[in-house]
Amino acid sequence: MTLRYRIKKWIESPNRRMDSTERFRKDVLEREDQIFILNDDPALRYAREHMPNGLGTRNFEKLCETNFGYDDHKTVVAFSVDRNNKVLRTWCNKYMHNSPEGDLVSETVFFPPKVGKESIRYYSKDGRIYLESLKEKLSKDFKVA
Repeated sequence: MTLRYRIKKWIESPNRRMDSTERFRKDVLEREDQIFILNDDPALRYAREHMPNGLGTRNFEKLCETNFGYDDHKTVVAFSVDRNNKVLRTWCNKYMHNSPEGDLVSETVFFPPKVGKESIRYYSKDGRIYLESLKEKLSKDFKVA
């Protein structure tokens, strides 16, 4: 039997052209349902974001017991879950005892995060724009008497 069919056209999903990392991030953000803030210190402005996409347990006490899978010297400041309470993203800091405002390293993002939204990285073009808009807003609201 001979093949009589030939593909004339095809239609691709916009997600198909994303690399696996972008697709993974988008999938995690779409499933994100809640963010739990564990540190409400007003000085906290930055945190390291990680996307473990599951930690083997959904029990909060067990997550605390295991420090969300991190070494004891890291402090988890927030975590997000999907509708089934699977941990999707975590935000932590390594130097909380020395620097209550957060760590400034390559994976630093502005804190607090937003549910289902991409975090703004501190060391990025978006981060510089965000900082400039904050400075501008603060300078408008600040008046010397």
